[in-house]
Amino acid sequence: MHLETYHIVTQSGRLAYGCELKFLSEDELKEFNKIGYTGKNLNEGKETYEHFLNRLNLGVFAVIQTKYDSGDLTEMFIIVRGLEGD
Repeated sequence: MHLETYHIVTQSGRLAYGCELKFLSEDELKEFNKIGYTGKNLNEGKETYEHFLNRLNLGVFAVIQTKYDSGDLTEMFIIVRGLEGD
């Protein structure tokens, strides 16, 4: 299994400028941002980043929050993506 690690920052629940998740399409990124802002997917169902990413079948994901919002509206996450193969 090949592992990829992404360190991201969100501001008001949206991926911050300079942070990229290139494996997501534009529509998937919109839903990722909506989940971060509201905790709900585009169908208004409750969903976490980890559940959403794993639902896309783009690998196996684990999401770890490393900084919580302390009034500055920013949060930090580590996303680990496991892919089959080398």
